[in-house]
Amino acid sequence: MEPLHIDDDSVKALLEDVAREACQRLDEAFPGGDGGGITSNFQGLLVEVLGEMLCGRDPHFVKRGHFTALPPLVHTDRSFGDPGQGGEVFFVQRKSDRHVLNWNETAFLQPTAEDGIDPSTTFEAAVQAAMKYLRANETDVRSAGLQVVGLSMDSFRKHGAVALPISTVLDPNRMPFARMVCALLDCGVLTDIDVDDATGRSVPIVGLGERPELAAGLLGYWATPPFKSMGALEDFCRVNVENYRQVDYAQDGVPSQWFWEREQASDTTHRG
Repeated sequence: MEPLHIDDDSVKALLEDVAREACQRLDEAFPGGDGGGITSNFQGLLVEVLGEMLCGRDPHFVKRGHFTALPPLVHTDRSFGDPGQGGEVFFVQRKSDRHVLNWNETAFLQPTAEDGIDPSTTFEAAVQAAMKYLRANETDVRSAGLQVVGLSMDSFRKHGAVALPISTVLDPNRMPFARMVCALLDCGVLTDIDVDDATGRSVPIVGLGERPELAAGLLGYWATPPFKSMGALEDFCRVNVENYRQVDYAQDGVPSQWFWEREQASDTTHRG
């Protein structure tokens, strides 16, 4: 059976259909509709109660004073932990070994910087990633032993603001153009923290380049703009790989201004 979440469109549609059919039958015995029979509020409340029961919750145990046990048939956000837990970035963690789900949601990795973990910026987004994993593996949260854990930004910075090895981060099947750009420039993958202009929240970002090594006298640089996802980074590299072929890194070193920086400066000038 495919693992389902209470907020899945298919589950919502099923509950609506079942409640509508039940109310149609009841309306035959108690006619009147919203004028005094089976009202739309009746149907809406029935959807809520059925949803609670699908989640394994008894919606009336407080009034009755005893609990009727129900098996949870769908997942909820709480299946993966407390949605109100503290944290500014969130990871899907496997309880048995504390490994976390990697950025492309296909495998679990050790929670170290070298593994290229790409966290979610909200608890809900991490739940979506966990559900995607469960569906791909046809299992459920209890069998898989998953939980969502939040980290403070300070904790994430200890592992986030580093250059990551290409071999473990850039899957050749999913990120061929990003790997190509890295090879052309002899650079690595960077992650850092930025502030989203729209929401004001801190979010992890990723791009290509090198971190500074001040002790060695080496200056760092971003060879691409920073992006909020690996997919966006790969799309940028695919569109612009020919621009990077024109950079003679071995002879000229890092450009004083990348082509995308010139384009951004031009756009700002035109808007002004």
